[in-house]
Amino acid sequence: MDISDVTVLYLDCSAGLSGDMAAGALADLLDDDDYLKETLSFLDRHGYRMRIDRVMKHGVLCRQFSAAPKEQAYAERGHHHRTLKEVRELIAEASLTPAACGLAYHIYDIIAEAEASAHDLPADEVHFHEVASLSSIADVLAFSACYDRLGITYTAIPSLWEGKGSVRCDHGIIPVPVPAVRNILKLSGLPLKTAEAEGEILTPTGAAIAAAVRTEEEAPESFRAVKKGFGAGTRETGLRGYAEAVLMRPDGKEHG
Repeated sequence: MDISDVTVLYLDCSAGLSGDMAAGALADLLDDDDYLKETLSFLDRHGYRMRIDRVMKHGVLCRQFSAAPKEQAYAERGHHHRTLKEVRELIAEASLTPAACGLAYHIYDIIAEAEASAHDLPADEVHFHEVASLSSIADVLAFSACYDRLGITYTAIPSLWEGKGSVRCDHGIIPVPVPAVRNILKLSGLPLKTAEAEGEILTPTGAAIAAAVRTEEEAPESFRAVKKGFGAGTRETGLRGYAEAVLMRPDGKEHG
């Protein structure tokens, strides 16, 4: 491959990583909200609407991605379970390129493998909880669509970060990192560091996204940053509250 064609994504996860933070950071890099609205227009059939807001986090203007019910009647109530097959059927409804669709499938395959390991079940028998909500699926679809559209070749992620203490989920109050995240880290070999934050700052969706795309530990020295994107989270953790994505190209190559 000609190095001039290489585009590197550097993802800084030191304030944690969730699906909406990852989606927002790449949406900020892409800067084409209309494209994402068209890509995720199928959500309308399910009573959901995609939103991209611009919010300030610690003095930085970020994009905040979300998908929420248009009316309360459409909200997925209680413990909404989906199998991997059902998740893949929803992914197939989006207007994705084959490459973006393949990435979205891969992210959920990673989550399924982690959940299967936790419950000692085959992956196709696992029933997802929060990670299979339409909101979480939309996060993965938006990230995958942007990743493909940006033409990213390699992704550098030095480390993932998690907080301290516990989090409340469908299974009650459990310590962080939650079992799905622990299994994703174990299966992918991703390193984990502890941040000075209470509670969960690394979600299963965020961990799976990182595991799916990470190819490098550090950005190559011969590349330079050409654009930065910032994806805001919704939780108040005491940290900066956003993930930073940096698009890098070889020295001497003009940014288009």
